[in-house]
Amino acid sequence: MPHRRFFHYITFLCLAVLATFVHSAEKSIHEIEILGKGGAVELALSQFDQYQPVLTDEPIEWLFWERSRISLMSEAGYFQAAEERLESIYPKADQQTKRWILLSRAQLGLQSYQPLTALERLQELVWLHSGLAGEKELPEWRRLIMETYLASGRVGDLRRAINRAEQDYQWNSDAWIRLRVQALLMNKRPHESLEILKQYPKAKIAPELRLLAQLRSRSVSASKAYREAIAAAKEDGIAFRQKANFWFIAAEAAKELKGWDGHLRALEQSGKLSMHARDNSLFTVSAQSLRDAYLPVGQSIANQNHLLAGQVQPWIDKAKALSKEKPAVARALVLAASSIALKTGLEEEHEAAEAQFVAFVVGDKNLGPAFLKFFYMDLGAKTPSEYMPRVAAHYLFEMAVAAGDVESASKLSDRLEIPPNGAGRFDWQLRRARIMVMAGELEQGVTTLDQLLSEHLDANDKQIDMILQVLFDLQAIGEHRAALKRLEQLEQWNLSPKHRREMLYWRAESLQALNQRKEAAVLYLRSATFMDGKGQDQWGQAARYQAAKTLADAGLIADARNIYEQLLEESESAVQRARLRRNIQQLWVSRQKKEAEDPS
Repeated sequence: MPHRRFFHYITFLCLAVLATFVHSAEKSIHEIEILGKGGAVELALSQFDQYQPVLTDEPIEWLFWERSRISLMSEAGYFQAAEERLESIYPKADQQTKRWILLSRAQLGLQSYQPLTALERLQELVWLHSGLAGEKELPEWRRLIMETYLASGRVGDLRRAINRAEQDYQWNSDAWIRLRVQALLMNKRPHESLEILKQYPKAKIAPELRLLAQLRSRSVSASKAYREAIAAAKEDGIAFRQKANFWFIAAEAAKELKGWDGHLRALEQSGKLSMHARDNSLFTVSAQSLRDAYLPVGQSIANQNHLLAGQVQPWIDKAKALSKEKPAVARALVLAASSIALKTGLEEEHEAAEAQFVAFVVGDKNLGPAFLKFFYMDLGAKTPSEYMPRVAAHYLFEMAVAAGDVESASKLSDRLEIPPNGAGRFDWQLRRARIMVMAGELEQGVTTLDQLLSEHLDANDKQIDMILQVLFDLQAIGEHRAALKRLEQLEQWNLSPKHRREMLYWRAESLQALNQRKEAAVLYLRSATFMDGKGQDQWGQAARYQAAKTLADAGLIADARNIYEQLLEESESAVQRARLRRNIQQLWVSRQKKEAEDPS
């Protein structure tokens, strides 16, 4: 009996410890999630790196943590990083975890507006794992496949997939009802979509989907739908996606009412908000579809006012006259002029009309920079539009630089060889080169820099400092050979003594990184003693210190010790003296270790 009580006690104790562990893990994950939701995403991810169990040691706990990590990365927009992480884990995972990974990668594809990528993942999931799928898994995978058809506008595939699914399953979930309603609306069957909504009155369906079904089925008037959509879009606290969708409905209702300015303004708002979140092809406003909506309105206004093709200035003047009363119609007019000029090869007129469009947008507090980014930059590839004028490219370039978006800034700089008004060619080209290097477009960046160096052999001290910033960037990303080549090229110029001394030091930095330690030590010492042959000023002492470290790494311990001892005699700083003594002690330890290993 006592033994049984003891056994029960031990069992209880183990369960208590396990419960404490699970509670502790949940608490830790919750605390990390709070960090991420508070904006410290990188800090949160570093906490995951530190505390998450190892997959092969504790697969169940690992998966618990991994779900939270991927959710955080997805919410923060780290889609590519999350995809790469899951891809790297996949080969090591068991079958159940592999199913979760493929499903997560598919969901990431949908969230990042890459429905075809998501479809590939889901097809792989069905083909490889359908035999092991749980009762609820396979229907969910098939539903997500239909979501990819919806998001990519594959109406026929979606209709066929729904028909097959209705034969196989008796679905009545909210997600399934929503999918059927969207599919019917895409197939231009709004009355049937409305019937489904009436059939399931308690289903949690997005209100914008109900309103669109009502508008297209004529169960509400266009004027009522317009008022309701505008009111809903202006409500505080709703998601960007919902706002964009309500503006889309307002645009459709305004078009039916032939209110062209209201139609275009609503499309503009929907498009601008789609930069933050897209729903699916049912509500999508692309830059091209918006441009296509502008052109017939602009052409109609031009015809009414007898404006002649090819004469852009009268079109611009008329647009300015309209801009206060009908701002979107004014924008449509200048874009129509731009389109005609582009088709007839009138580049200056095309540029002038697009520049006026940019001026209208920048001057409209309801549009501004976010709309320009939507209208001229593709959301997925961040590739500038073929229609983009230089003024828009410069404007968006400055936006991207300010936001730290070097990828977009680099792509924009490709079309910005001509500097903006007020900027010199040297400053502008150097800035372009630096952005390209920072964005990883090394070849283009170095080519731009080399062209600049060949054109400015007589650069002044300020310009040389600016050139050095680009070379520092090359060193920072590990491109030391490229940096060395340009530093050696600069040394052939007519430099001030200060810059000659600096060039020796920066060349030494790259040589050290390339493990050419003796050569680096030579240049450090030349830099230190360049001015007076002694190197006892602040720069000289710093360069001599680096030389000593490099000599120690090269195995020349006696030389390193000599330089450290000289610096110890010269230094008046207690902190520096303590550091030098510590380095000298480390050299002694290194020598003792070396002698012990090789007594000869």
